[in-house]
Amino acid sequence: FAQIAYNNGYHSICADASQGDIFRQLGIDERITHVLCLTSDDIQNAFIAVNIKSLNENVYVTARCSDEEIAQKMEFAHVDHIIMPEEIAGMMGAVYAGERVAFEVLLSIIEEKEKTQIDEINITKGSFLDNTTIGEVDFEKLRVILLGVFRHSDLKSLSEFIFNPSSDFLLASGDSLVCIGYTTAIANLKSKM
Repeated sequence: FAQIAYNNGYHSICADASQGDIFRQLGIDERITHVLCLTSDDIQNAFIAVNIKSLNENVYVTARCSDEEIAQKMEFAHVDHIIMPEEIAGMMGAVYAGERVAFEVLLSIIEEKEKTQIDEINITKGSFLDNTTIGEVDFEKLRVILLGVFRHSDLKSLSEFIFNPSSDFLLASGDSLVCIGYTTAIANLKSKM
């Protein structure tokens, strides 16, 4: 993964993240502001997160965890953000239960059968979504799931994300739909903008 990150223009390093010396060499006190602990091993993620917080409590740490008991220990150690993939998948499944397309997309993500993605689709002036309500859009036919709408504003502080907007929410040019779907369905929808 470090090589992929490097190839995409990010700074990366391959090292044992459980060793505090690595973070001291990288500048944990002055240069590092965020650390992601995303291994598939909860105990390893907890150890790295606690190690980082002990070196610099101001570093924002995000850690992946599947075990509720370990997650509680991470919270006690002041880990800033804990991602629990199974809990997220369960909540998504509950929200979209009964919706055939949503179920297909979620199942493909879990089984990694088809390439799915979450992406923004920018609504352009005069496109079929401009000046249309959410209820008028057949997302099932488009084969995407709408997660929310990002309403842009010239003043960044007034921009907002509306999660799961109501059916009477009016879309406008400049809005961005945040959707999940198969790569081909997302590309198809983008081509219509």
